[in-house]
Amino acid sequence: MGNKLGIIIAVKDEAEAILHDNFYSWNKLTDNIFENDKAILALCGIGKVFASYYTAKVAEHSSRILIMGTSGGLSDQNVGDLYLCDEFCEHDMDVTGLKVPQGVTPFSEMKSAVIKKSSDEFKSIVETSAKKSGQNLKYGRIISGDLFICDPVTNDSKRTLFEADLVDMESAAIAKICSIIEKKEVLALRYVSDNANHSAAQSWQENVKKSSIIFNSILKNILSC
Repeated sequence: MGNKLGIIIAVKDEAEAILHDNFYSWNKLTDNIFENDKAILALCGIGKVFASYYTAKVAEHSSRILIMGTSGGLSDQNVGDLYLCDEFCEHDMDVTGLKVPQGVTPFSEMKSAVIKKSSDEFKSIVETSAKKSGQNLKYGRIISGDLFICDPVTNDSKRTLFEADLVDMESAAIAKICSIIEKKEVLALRYVSDNANHSAAQSWQENVKKSSIIFNSILKNILSC
């Protein structure tokens, strides 16, 4: 049970190609959870709370969790870039009023805002599978919070504070759960769908289906290893 690959994707559009590919022979456990003999996939929905809930569900079956989905680029990232991320920050965890650095959860074991928990082996598997799919990976740090960033001022502030490349609304919460459970690893494959600016909403809608096809190709290679 614990050796299945855990896959967490926020919304159905991002997982469309994966869910409809006969390669997987998915068994639908609930409206949001699908399973086969090699993987368990959860559609977690938007935001940190739902992401945390479904991470706990997936973690019952998986020691390695791969997050897949779209992200906003915070700087000069190009729409269509594919990033492999192993560093995560929760940008809306702000207890600076108690003199705690932003991104750090107080009264916890966190010493840094950066959450990181993955092995070189796990990274190598994803990298090799992406290469087989003809995808050139980039690498960066991703920040997450319950905020859809769509203005340049907020963009610049968050990017500078956390030295981040990408932003989404789930990944850091998933990584945070993995960081407190023994023997769990987490990586994220994120497709840049927008640049976290005034045109972010329209850009996301146009690019989400493209990302689904790419994720499907890479995931098939991972599960064929």
